[in-house]
Amino acid sequence: RDRDIVIPATVSKSANGSWMDGDDYTVTSIAEATSSSSGVFYNSNITSIEIPSTIESIGNYAFYGCRNLTEINYNAISVADLSSNNRVFSYAGQDGDGITVNFGDGVERIPAYLFYPYSSTSYSPNITNVNFSSTITSIGGYAFRNCSGFSNINFPSSLDGIGSYAFGYCSGLASITLPTNLTSIGNYAFYDCSNLIEINYNALSLADLSSNNRVFSYAGQDGD
Repeated sequence: RDRDIVIPATVSKSANGSWMDGDDYTVTSIAEATSSSSGVFYNSNITSIEIPSTIESIGNYAFYGCRNLTEINYNAISVADLSSNNRVFSYAGQDGDGITVNFGDGVERIPAYLFYPYSSTSYSPNITNVNFSSTITSIGGYAFRNCSGFSNINFPSSLDGIGSYAFGYCSGLASITLPTNLTSIGNYAFYDCSNLIEINYNALSLADLSSNNRVFSYAGQDGD
């Protein structure tokens, strides 16, 4: 089986009925499964995936158990927020050296719960590096919650908003730089980032937070 998966943006149907890359039908979704064992790429040995700009929905369990995954090239520009129990990337990359996530040019919004490991930190995808594109303006709530593998986050200057719990419980996170254009940070955004040692704050027009925001509660308590 091919270990590098490129999901096509369009497909066509040949004379014998088989599907191939083409331009007759636009690929807009990755199918949802009802259980982990029926996911589209369940427990496969794939090491990299490329998600095209046309994708609008990613189904439950789609990449569940892809333990050898090392690279995700994410180009989808209109994916709807995922549910809190989606399990799309549960256990991904846990048998390798970690996953690098690359967000492509044109991606403006990272959907909520995209990499959230349902239920327990043991489900977490082993994401060790995140490369944001210069077009991203918002990061949805819970998008990276419990992902403890990366230590540094370099947000793009285009970033305007960070959702609630977006990086909550990211215990490996040591340093963050908040860009000048940032105007909103959701409650619990960096909650319990227990090894955080550096915050570079450059936001010029951040709105006042509420008295119970808990954005940085428990941050840095396990570090220096």
